[in-house]
Amino acid sequence: MIREFGRDPCVNLQYLANHYGHISKTPGPLGYYLLNNPDYIEYVLKVNYKNYIKTDLAYQGIRAVLGNNLLTNPDYDSWLLERKLLQPLFHHHHLSQYAAFIIEQTQLLCQRWHILAAQQQAINLMPEMFNLLFNILTKTIFCGNFTEYASDFLDFIDLGNSYIGKALFLYSWLPTPHTIRFKKAKKNTHQIIANLLEERRQQSNKQTNVDLISVLINAQQHTGSVLSNEYLIDEIKTFIVTGTETTGTALAWLWYCLATNPDANDSLQQELIKSLGGKIPNTMDLEKLTYTKMVFEETLRLYPPLWLISRRSLAEDHLGNYAVPAKKTIVISPYVIQRHPEYWQAPNHFNPLNFSEENKKNRIKYTYLPFGLGPRTCIGSVFATFEAQLIIPIIAQQFDFKLLADKPIELAPLITLRPKGGIWMKLKSRKL
Repeated sequence: MIREFGRDPCVNLQYLANHYGHISKTPGPLGYYLLNNPDYIEYVLKVNYKNYIKTDLAYQGIRAVLGNNLLTNPDYDSWLLERKLLQPLFHHHHLSQYAAFIIEQTQLLCQRWHILAAQQQAINLMPEMFNLLFNILTKTIFCGNFTEYASDFLDFIDLGNSYIGKALFLYSWLPTPHTIRFKKAKKNTHQIIANLLEERRQQSNKQTNVDLISVLINAQQHTGSVLSNEYLIDEIKTFIVTGTETTGTALAWLWYCLATNPDANDSLQQELIKSLGGKIPNTMDLEKLTYTKMVFEETLRLYPPLWLISRRSLAEDHLGNYAVPAKKTIVISPYVIQRHPEYWQAPNHFNPLNFSEENKKNRIKYTYLPFGLGPRTCIGSVFATFEAQLIIPIIAQQFDFKLLADKPIELAPLITLRPKGGIWMKLKSRKL
């Protein structure tokens, strides 16, 4: 079963959900329980979450790439201390400070794209969005210019995605060329972050901005050996990887959805003309861009970067009438439940109106989980949505996209739900 899962996990999970209902169990020593009932999902992730922790095989694969950090920490109490330490960086009052950097970097991207459009050059949206999100993230959450290291980290992200699969299926010990390249990239990014930490410590008296690095260094100085240098490196690496990978992947899928759904694209353009009239949006404009936000939310429904959530039961428990033994893997797939016909009309169709106020009121709770659920909901969810709400109108007002592929793009479920082979587009500059 695990080999079948590895070949096409999204198809196999959908098969289980459609044929075996709200809860199903796969056989064998590596078998897992798949949940498709929102009540069961709420119970595992929000109600009795302390009994379901991140120690299963999937998180071992992620730990092999990213180490021990806020994402992978299985211990609730120490995780909570980390969360409280870092949460202030993502509070709403910080977002307005980040807006100028988001707008600046997106405009720089558009300037380069206009040149490529004039030359009729095709682009792959995956590296384009990754570079954009990397530059935004390092200038906001990290208050620095990491541009010279972009290729190092983006190479590490690509290699790490494939390596997780090898770690999951216990092949990572083989000294293949890919494994050797990954370990070299991991060592390289580790050293880059270590050097940045040392530079920042030496400049601590001159640092006035509060960012993730300064928060971690300050916490380390006040807690002594509780926060090791290795922990700081892993935490910084994780924020760079996840902050780039998740939103970057989502935005690449978004342009794909708009290019293949012209009615939705027309509705978006109508809103942008009415609300912005060609100007660059600011934070005050966002509340008017309701359809823009719906486009992003609908993209996250069909192509959630966080496509799989897994936990391991500590003690025996019950989900409804079903007994769940201790030490069993529980799987929840946002990809599956967000396309389940029991909860969504025309579930595979791109329809941003799924997120109109009326439809949101009528939706069954816990059937939309793009950022997870419960205490361990993604810490960057508000920041990611804010980024997207600024990036989308800036780009959409300046470009039309034409998909080069003549057939639907296949899924590549890795750390995130990537498009297999990327998303290749031709750009056409719009007249403002």
